[in-house]
Amino acid sequence: MTSRIGNPDTESDVALRPILDRFGSFVMIAGAGSGKTTSLVKAMDYVAKTKRPELVRRGQQVACITYTEVAVAELMRDLGHDKLFHISTIHSFLWTLVKPFQMDIRAWVESHNEASLAKLLAEQAGFGSRVQQKKRDSVALDIAECESLRAELSKVRRFTYEAGRDYRSGILGHDDIVKMAPTLILERPLLRTIIAQKYPYFFVDESQDTIEAVVLALTSVDQQESARFCLGFFGDPMQKIYTAGRGAIDLKAGWTEIKKPENFRCPARVLSVINRIRLDADKLQQTPGLRERDGKQCPHEAGTARMFVLPLTEDRAGSVDRVRQYLADQNHDPLWQNNQEGGDVRILVIEHAMAASRLGFAQLHAAFNSRTADAIRAGFREGTAWPITPFQSVLLPLVEAAAAKNDSAVFALLRTHAPALARDSLKGVAKPAELLASLKTAVQQLTDFLKPASATTVHEVLCFARDAQLIRLDERLARALAPVAEIPVGATSQESDVMDQVLPPYFACPVVQLWGYRTYIEKRSPYSTQQGIKGAEFQRVLVIVDDEESSHFLFSYNKFFGVEVPSDTDRKNQAEGKETVHDRTRRLFYVCCSRALKDLAIICYTQDTAGLTARLKESALFPAEDLVSLLPA
Repeated sequence: MTSRIGNPDTESDVALRPILDRFGSFVMIAGAGSGKTTSLVKAMDYVAKTKRPELVRRGQQVACITYTEVAVAELMRDLGHDKLFHISTIHSFLWTLVKPFQMDIRAWVESHNEASLAKLLAEQAGFGSRVQQKKRDSVALDIAECESLRAELSKVRRFTYEAGRDYRSGILGHDDIVKMAPTLILERPLLRTIIAQKYPYFFVDESQDTIEAVVLALTSVDQQESARFCLGFFGDPMQKIYTAGRGAIDLKAGWTEIKKPENFRCPARVLSVINRIRLDADKLQQTPGLRERDGKQCPHEAGTARMFVLPLTEDRAGSVDRVRQYLADQNHDPLWQNNQEGGDVRILVIEHAMAASRLGFAQLHAAFNSRTADAIRAGFREGTAWPITPFQSVLLPLVEAAAAKNDSAVFALLRTHAPALARDSLKGVAKPAELLASLKTAVQQLTDFLKPASATTVHEVLCFARDAQLIRLDERLARALAPVAEIPVGATSQESDVMDQVLPPYFACPVVQLWGYRTYIEKRSPYSTQQGIKGAEFQRVLVIVDDEESSHFLFSYNKFFGVEVPSDTDRKNQAEGKETVHDRTRRLFYVCCSRALKDLAIICYTQDTAGLTARLKESALFPAEDLVSLLPA
């Protein structure tokens, strides 16, 4: 029995069981720290205990879709890897469902390509005299790609699914799956019947971030098969932070809404803050849930929650250090100054650029985020972009191993990646000892290039590593590093953009910036983005609010706190019942503040410290004694 299944039942858990018994559909709204995942696991366990013989006899499973492989592994572990449950990411489940329908997939891909071509041709036809030649060339390339693909698709024998799209090879990407599969479900009654027959209980985790098309598709299954299909959504509209997410799930006739108000995470002062944030939205007010300690239930601690209102003229890095010193002193907690994982301090910034600036890789970040394709930006954020791979996989680990005097690790890396040690290369080597000595010297030179004070560029290091035969370069990098870099014939506009827009500034970056980048990507720094920590929790949370430093137009803390008036667009959206900047910022702020297990602090940089302080007092978001506007020098 897992700890989640063994946790005491809440009223919500008990209220859900008769709904499951009668194949009812439902929406559970579970606020931050409420144990939403526990309720999901308990619901699935209850179905297993009460319906297993019937489900097994019919060859049926209980389905659950969630967002990440990490969440999948966590749920499977909680449920003992029971084969009665089909738990997967949304993309994987949708692909499993539609994969047998290859003719339908082919028709969708062909239709999608034709629609893309028509859109491009219309764009080209509308070009005016001011359109730059580069834009014209880019669109022309994409048109040629679509026209070429039209002929190539007939040669594809079978379609498969991977992370990246390659229609010529019959490979669909993530975006294709979430567009295609819901469309097929909505258009094919047979697919809806198959889902209900195979998965009579179907649960959706993090429903607020599930895209509209998936919600509509699953709802259509429920409408067609309601007598034998139980559809359950577990989520919290206040924690919707992705623009594509559905947010609140509309209740259909016969569905039940269950609210889970407990908060088992946040201390009393933090709970007071997040309840005030939420009050003017859906008015769900969370109540303290009893925590277990040493096998006994105990009340929440008071904790701390402070807001630091600082002028825009403040030195950002210096003021963050002084705030952390202040918190360490006031809370008698030296771990507030600890940058290691054990300190459990998390500093939340609104975008990666702010973390890049503080960790010393601003130029590197800019190279991958200025007018570049979504795929290369996403790869950079995840540490998987192909121009970065030589450093992430080989060169930085080589330097670390050499610095630690770990000769076996150095040799293992060279044996795997160095062309000089490839089997074919070694055949003609008369003196292996001299070759190894040469490689050792090259590794030492690489180490010097990557010392903190080095001014060596990425381009220089890549050329050195290539010439010293320390690494075998990706063919795209090899072409770009050639004396006369060439874009290959038939390259897509995305490849051209990377060669033209990303690689030149990337090659010019000081190579030492890759250390800060690596620290950030591997989560070995205290910094995270505010959007990237949903579902996580930390003892000490410091949220940095700085609209001036941010380029993120989707959020505005100045508008949320009331020191900046809404725009005409904001007022129009509000009048039409559409989402506003204020709504998005409220949700993001709620997610950030609700991560704290012990202490919460917010630094807000503003042009009007007095005005913001007055507004905060009016809102009662923080007690007056927890508003700090002057820091010790």
